[in-house]
Amino acid sequence: MSVDCIQSTLTSLESLSEVVSGGVACNSFITGALGVVCEEYGYSLAVPPPKLCTDNGVMIAWNGVEKWRTGVGAVRDLDAVDIEPACPLGVDCREDVVSANIKCNWIKPRTLLRMR
Repeated sequence: MSVDCIQSTLTSLESLSEVVSGGVACNSFITGALGVVCEEYGYSLAVPPPKLCTDNGVMIAWNGVEKWRTGVGAVRDLDAVDIEPACPLGVDCREDVVSANIKCNWIKPRTLLRMR
């Protein structure tokens, strides 16, 4: 997801926090740019350490720990688990964002270049 995409999505969210993981979290320029966008809109940005983002197994385990810790989506009775071939981590709201035709003040790319 590009910085522009994140910026347009942030204006429609109720939560004031954004979590970035995976390969994106390992790219300091992208996370820095996202930090600029989040700061502009008053959002907090959570980026796990890169060592937790380069291995899919570790990312899946981290997601499980967070779900267990917050009690969201965590099942305590393992016998009640119904195995599914896919593991959705959230609601896909891309179509809703496009349909909302959200307007926002774009951050100029030169702002991102000053981060270096």
